[in-house]
Amino acid sequence: MSTTKKYFKSPEELENKQEFIDLQQNEFTEELPIDKFLGDSGLSTSSTSRRDFLKFLGFGVGAATLAACQGPVNKAIPYLNKPEEITPGVANWYASTYMNGTDYCPVLVKTREGRPIHIEGNKLSPITNGALNARVQASVLSLYDSGRLKGPMANGAESTWAEVDKEIGAKLNAIRSNGGSVRVLSSSIGSPTTKRAIQEFLGSFVGSKEERSEEETVSVDAKLVVYDAVSYSAIRTANERSFGKSVVPNYSFDKAKAIVSVGADFLGNWVAPIEFSQQYGLARRVDKGNLAKHIQFEANLSLSGSNADDRYPVKPSQYGAVLTGIYNEIAKLMGRPPVPSAQLEGEMMSNVMAAANHLLKNKSAAILISGSNNPDHQVIANSINELVGSYGNTINIDSPRLNIQSDDSSVADLIKDMNAGSVSALIIYGTNPSYSLPNVDEFNSGMKKVGLTISFADRMDETGALVNYICPDHHYLESWNDASSITGEYSLGQPTIKPLFKTRQAQESLINWAGIKSDYLTYLKKSWEKNVFPNQSKHAFFDSFWNKSLHDGIVSVTVKSEEDQGNETSDEETEEVMDNPTLEAASNISGSKSSEGKWELALYEK
Repeated sequence: MSTTKKYFKSPEELENKQEFIDLQQNEFTEELPIDKFLGDSGLSTSSTSRRDFLKFLGFGVGAATLAACQGPVNKAIPYLNKPEEITPGVANWYASTYMNGTDYCPVLVKTREGRPIHIEGNKLSPITNGALNARVQASVLSLYDSGRLKGPMANGAESTWAEVDKEIGAKLNAIRSNGGSVRVLSSSIGSPTTKRAIQEFLGSFVGSKEERSEEETVSVDAKLVVYDAVSYSAIRTANERSFGKSVVPNYSFDKAKAIVSVGADFLGNWVAPIEFSQQYGLARRVDKGNLAKHIQFEANLSLSGSNADDRYPVKPSQYGAVLTGIYNEIAKLMGRPPVPSAQLEGEMMSNVMAAANHLLKNKSAAILISGSNNPDHQVIANSINELVGSYGNTINIDSPRLNIQSDDSSVADLIKDMNAGSVSALIIYGTNPSYSLPNVDEFNSGMKKVGLTISFADRMDETGALVNYICPDHHYLESWNDASSITGEYSLGQPTIKPLFKTRQAQESLINWAGIKSDYLTYLKKSWEKNVFPNQSKHAFFDSFWNKSLHDGIVSVTVKSEEDQGNETSDEETEEVMDNPTLEAASNISGSKSSEGKWELALYEK
């Protein structure tokens, strides 16, 4: 419905006379006597009112202020050649991989105008199935952290890559010529290509022998030492003793009907929490009729303990007694001989018996884990899992975790060698030992006796403050890389933004110092063409295989690991290994018995 009515604000507007029209066009209806006010006669003869004077003064001051405060003009210029993949206001997603410590996660990175802003899990991954945790989602924040180093540093002062490479190269060449020892101290490495880059760097010393006389040659002792602030070395040592394989096995909680944990927060931090959380959810689905029962023995209330059906508080010193108690109860029910153990009484003994019965009741669908970094505790845990048929069902020793390699004994040997003055160069990658080592003073004093110390830290941390050179690494969202946590399962990482600072990827620094003049992307593609591409049959050409893998972020291939090829163990061999005296020796250690002390300290990860 429309209306033709017109409303007027005043009679003058209705009449619309010329006088009214003139007044409408004049902003100021009252004439200001500006000429008279500024005339030669001056203010003394002017009849201008005080009000007119203040109007003029206010207008003049305001105009002068605006003129003085006018800012620079910023013009928005559209792309002359707009990147095909960027549409302003529309987000792009790129597949990449986050790997830090025990967190392995293929991800999808959301970007706007070339800036990463959000991270989600990659549902194409058969390992995580799109799961992730808070640490992965928050990892985008560290990309924009102003505390990151802006470029390389030499002896505490800012430097350039050309100067740093020249000085480091000269010192490394001197070691190659005169002999010595080189150590790369790294956290666990989940990238196969990064491992090859480190080995090529170390190989440039081992294979370098220069004749000083007809009979004398110079050799360099070059090794990789793996150190994790939270170590799983005890699991590797125990499996070496039990099975002859120094590995961390792969666990499948989704296949379990009975879950018993002794001090292991597998939902929060232990081994592979992202994968285990997703598996645990599947094992606890009521609608599928697959509700696994979870029993937790622990000192501190953990994320896993808060989700358990039965949670039993114990002292850290009682972990060994709980493990041997569970083993002896199962052994008794199966007609096997017990092992020596500390005595448990009252309610604690009842809880241990309940856990043992629950495991045995669900034989071949049970799993027991221990969070202790005591190898003897882990040997007992291995024996319990052998009794309840976990291996080959809920635990896979033949397809182990590839991203956990910590070795506590090698770290102890390194510190000893450093203090003896027998280490010529120390290169630190992905770890901050001057902060996390328990014997940090011993490590720091040893660093002072090393001729060349280099850190790839992206910020001035405790270790970086003590080294000769800091060569800051890219953020993972600025880097090319790959990852593999389980044999045959690979994922790729790609840069989602141009490097914000003058950093350089650590792998590229290592291969350049090894004499390989290549960027890391080229090195990575050659590695995949040689080691991954031949193990698949879907693609006839490497380029199509690479593009598909990069687009999806993950690839699954059939490959037999070195452990599978050289260390295959039959059921009979496993039985023979588990029946050796290793278990009895483990059960006799003091760590399996309860402490008589009044106070105990239980450390945990946040």
